[in-house]
Amino acid sequence: MTQSILGISGLMVVLTGQSGIAVAQTPASASNNPNGPEVEQIVVTATRSAQRLKDVPESTTVVSMARLHETPSQTLDEVLRDVPSVQLPEASVEQVHPTSDLVSMRGLSGNRALVLLDGVPINDPFFGFIEWALVPLDSVERVEVIRGGDSTLWGDHAMGGVINVISRQPTKDELLEDAGGGTYGTVRSNTYGSYIMNDIAKFSLDYGYSTTNGFESIPKDELYASDRRTSDHANDVIGTGDFQITPDLTAGFKVGYTVYNEFHQIVELSANKQDEETYQAHATQNFGNGLTLTALAFHDHDYFATANTGTSPGYATGAMEYIENYHHTPTKDFGGSLVLEQTSGGWLRNWEIGADIHQIGGEDLSQIFSPTGQQQRIDIGSGMQLFAGGFAQTTIKPIDALTISAAVRYQYFDNYHGYDGTPGGLGDVPAKASYAFDPRVSIKYEVTPDWAVRAAAYEAFNAPTMSQLYRTFALPNGIFYGSATLTPEKLKGGEAGVDYTNGPFTAQVTGYYNQITNLITSYDLSGAQLPPGFFFGSRNINAGGATSQGMEVAAQMRFTPQLTGELNYTLAQSWITNNPYDPTSVGKQVMNVPHGYVSGSATYTFMNGLRITPTFRYVSQQWGDNDHTLPYDAHFVLDAEGDYPINDRLQVFVQLYNLTNRQYIALDDGGSQPQLGTPFELFAGLRVSLF
Repeated sequence: MTQSILGISGLMVVLTGQSGIAVAQTPASASNNPNGPEVEQIVVTATRSAQRLKDVPESTTVVSMARLHETPSQTLDEVLRDVPSVQLPEASVEQVHPTSDLVSMRGLSGNRALVLLDGVPINDPFFGFIEWALVPLDSVERVEVIRGGDSTLWGDHAMGGVINVISRQPTKDELLEDAGGGTYGTVRSNTYGSYIMNDIAKFSLDYGYSTTNGFESIPKDELYASDRRTSDHANDVIGTGDFQITPDLTAGFKVGYTVYNEFHQIVELSANKQDEETYQAHATQNFGNGLTLTALAFHDHDYFATANTGTSPGYATGAMEYIENYHHTPTKDFGGSLVLEQTSGGWLRNWEIGADIHQIGGEDLSQIFSPTGQQQRIDIGSGMQLFAGGFAQTTIKPIDALTISAAVRYQYFDNYHGYDGTPGGLGDVPAKASYAFDPRVSIKYEVTPDWAVRAAAYEAFNAPTMSQLYRTFALPNGIFYGSATLTPEKLKGGEAGVDYTNGPFTAQVTGYYNQITNLITSYDLSGAQLPPGFFFGSRNINAGGATSQGMEVAAQMRFTPQLTGELNYTLAQSWITNNPYDPTSVGKQVMNVPHGYVSGSATYTFMNGLRITPTFRYVSQQWGDNDHTLPYDAHFVLDAEGDYPINDRLQVFVQLYNLTNRQYIALDDGGSQPQLGTPFELFAGLRVSLF
């Protein structure tokens, strides 16, 4: 969670419609109730205040709860693969090392997008990876995806955009169970309960469990004797309380605990473990006349451990493994914010000012072992980060058809108490402070009731993570340093788009262009720069720049009350423009970003309630490195999902993944054998409303 938080507007849910109680949803979800009232779509992430989706002057996608149930996906990251311009690892969450489970947007690659859960980040505070285990699918009300640099409102990591997961809110006493099993020993269950004590207090509790034995991800001709299937299991529990203390004062809390164990990196001795405790409290005071003050405080305590292996000397590669190093990484972070906001019905629709502070402290302790199991040394990297900032934003409608939003943010960074206790390390590291000033202007004009045009210009930043600053990774004969002197990356960009809505058909087309400077990368160390006993290595640096440009298309159609469909397309052209330390990479498409991505689905609901949803996606070739030596296969994958309501309380479902059992290289980091993407999978289960 290496970014600041500016209040909890993201926690708000505005409900409108003929009955006055209708949740914001996409056309896909509305299709499940074709005879019901039309629903006003409301989003909160784009401007940090409730706003009609049709007025939002930014490229936005809303994924509803119903849409989540229409996919064969078992984790939220799999659902988000179909959202235009969202880039995730092609390999499943069970395959990739947790520190590589990154998300980016608009072709920026790496860890350059912010993921929130009810307005609070779930980017790991030390590494920046995304903790998808914190988000059980059945606890999600909807997901709001805002594309484009949004550091002005949301701070660090939001260089490419923001993904805000909105949890379901308790509305009645209920107990729901979702459980099932499938191929490769996969078992998943989720239990959700809510209790409305009275008009003042309501509570919820969500418990999720999942486990899998994993599939064989290594091509048969690449298998080593020590290779094993990747397996994992996770437990996650979240409790919430919401209180209407007075008619004008609301407050609430959320607590959570997650344990995620992954026996990973192919070989049997490798393993990863994550433990996380989360605490959050919030309050909102309404002063009347649309004026509110919102306070938020949060704290996380994370622990991450990973064992990495190598081949024992004298044996063929993979014939005999031993643990080369074992990393222990505890992290604590604290944050808080205040946001003052006023909303009115005049031409000045909204203004907000906010201030926040966020402190992170952590260390990486690495035990280094010999092939005989003797501990040779302990490498230590530790430090602290401080983020303090403020923002101001206003939204105006000088005429009914025109919406203009302008915002600015000042951000202060400080990396301090750094320590580099590694071979050739620097010892105590001097503190380093920097700042960022980031404006954003967005405009939307409704040309006709069906057509609207919009444009935006923005600046954004991405601060180095604690891992990039302080963590060193060592192998026999090799060492890879962080760098406490890193400064934030900077982005300047813009977008222009067209929105079209005509009855059951909606479409959004957006083009964008971004330039990134101060790019965080690494350079190879020479023999003179390496400590004794090491023959290769690298160090993180700010070097060079990059450009990303492309187009996003999202279309949805309700053909009949029973049949809906959607089609999404992403074109991403991203390349390194300057890197004196790796000139070979200049001009090439950046790693882990395909040029083209197409996905689509169709949902048909029969009169008896049976629903069938086939989905597809096509991903063009991409590369696992910026020099294009590690190719990933282009691939087409066909999935399907179906469910049937046996009665008002019981529903059965079946999810099928990769129906044609397409084999394709989905992961190749150069450190081990290439890995295949997920093969054919079947998962079936029950959704039960116990009361």
